[in-house]
Formats: sequence, structure tokens, C-alpha cells
Amino acid sequence: MTKTLANTYDDYMENLPQAKVVAEAHADIAKGQVVSIVLLTGVTEAPDATDRLGHFGVALEAISSGERGRFVVDGFAQITSGGAIAIGQLCDASADMFIDPLSTQTDGNGTFRALEVASGAAALIWCKFL
Repeated sequence: MTKTLANTYDDYMENLPQAKVVAEAHADIAKGQVVSIVLLTGVTEAPDATDRLGHFGVALEAISSGERGRFVVDGFAQITSGGAIAIGQLCDASADMFIDPLSTQTDGNGTFRALEVASGAAALIWCKFL
């Protein structure tokens, strides 16, 4: 099989350092969606905000509600864009579980830096956790 430049790039990116966790999904999650990874701390009833320690994660695969799946929590990941994104833009998670560029592109802002161009919504692009 002949690899395209895009295939070679993806193979390279997938071998860069990533910190991963396995967690249970509480909703259906698509590959590349940004989620909040929540650690419950001894909860015996329905948790509220004071019972949680949260962190962003990116789904490495499609995960059905109630199933366990793998999430990247640091390093490099393919993330679904919520709109057009340029290479190098600082991005943050949006309410729709995608990433969008920040209106203020100042170092120290944002959770991710885009390493590829997204021409519109629903594109999987490589990003680095900041």
C-alpha cells in the first residue's frame, strides 16, 4: 500500500507523546470530541460540582454511553473543530464538545494549539494540549 503524505503525517503524529486515561462515558461520544474527565471523590449519591475534580480529555475513539473508552489528557490529539481554525491558533473547548479559536490570541490563553487548518466545522485536526 502506498501512503499519502497525509497518512505519513498522521502516523508520525500518533507516535508523539500522549498521556491517556480510560474512563466510562456518560453519553455517546464521537472520536475527537472534547470532554470533561471527572474523578468522583467518594460520592454515594448524585454528585454536584463540589464532588468533582475535572480535566479536559479528547476521545481517541467513538464510545457509547456506559462503555469505557480511551481519552488523551496531555500531549497531541486529533480534535474536532467547531469552525474554521488556522495553524497556530490558540483554541479552547466549546459547549458543543468541539474546539474553537479564542478571540484573543495571547500566549497563556487557551487549552489547545492548532497544528493543522480546519476549513470549517466537524474537521478532525491535530492539536497540542497546552
